[in-house]
Order: sequence, then C-alpha cells, then structure tokens
Amino acid sequence: MDLETQNLSKAACTDDQVLPFKCKNPSQATFEQLLSIYSYTLQRPCSSISIPYGQFISILRVYHQLCSSIFIDDQWILYINDYFRAYYMQLDFRATNTSLFQFIRTLCQIIQANIQDELDVFEQAGTFISPNVLSSKTVSAQIQVLIAQFQLTMPSKFLRTLLFVRDITEGN
Repeated sequence: MDLETQNLSKAACTDDQVLPFKCKNPSQATFEQLLSIYSYTLQRPCSSISIPYGQFISILRVYHQLCSSIFIDDQWILYINDYFRAYYMQLDFRATNTSLFQFIRTLCQIIQANIQDELDVFEQAGTFISPNVLSSKTVSAQIQVLIAQFQLTMPSKFLRTLLFVRDITEGN
C-alpha cells in the first residue's frame, strides 16, 4: 500500500459514523483502490458536474461496404452508362442500371449525412452529469448504454427519410 492509501485507510467507520478525510486530486489508480475498499462510503465531489459527451466519447462509424465501393463512383456509373447503352436496347436493365447505382449512391449519402447529424447532436448537446466521481467501470457501463440507445434509435430516424423517398418515387 502506498503512503497516500495508508493515510486514507486510517479513516474508519464505527457504527453509523463516518470519519471524513481529504485527499486532494487523487490519481485514477488511487481513487479506484479507495473505491474498492470504501465502495459504499467514498465520495469525491467533481470539480465540474457536467461534461459534453464529445469531450470524452468518440464513435467510429462503419458503413456498408457498398457505400465506399467503386459501384457508386462517378467513373463507374459513366463507364457502365456508355458501355451498356451502346450494346443493349433501351428497355434492357443493363442499359438503364445507371439510375440504380445513382440511387444507391444517394441513399448512402443520405445515411451518412443523417448519422453525422445525429452524432453532432449527441456529441454537442449530450451531457454526462454526475455530482461525484464515478469508477471507470460505472462510466464505461453508462456510456455503453448510451451508445446502444443511439444505435437503436438511428434506424427509426432513417426510416422516416426512407419512407419519404419511397412516397416521392411512388408519386412519380
């Protein structure tokens, strides 16, 4: 046990009485060690009770491989447009498939924009609030819940956009 922990260990709980002690700016390791010893009585007020998620959470976005493939690239779309139109009749799918690739590209762009907008709101408007310092396990668990909620709400938010696109295309 280091000197700081030995001094802190001298605080004892007798009956329902808590003997307070002060430890200015303990390291994370010291705090975690004390928390394991005094899990029910340890309190460490935060210097700031709130922090925006964007200051300590970074979410890696992974999109479907089609959204980063050559199949939605302008060069590919122009190539298949020129190649297939020269060899197939106008009503043949191979002659008209450029619109499908353009549509897929547009969907990918819409998805990426929606996700980025939601992440911006999450990182800028979302705030982690706690009056006391929490263990890294507690913070990690709470963040995992937040990310899971974020992942669950994204499909329903995008579905509204997709239904809007469907309604427009059905109207044409």
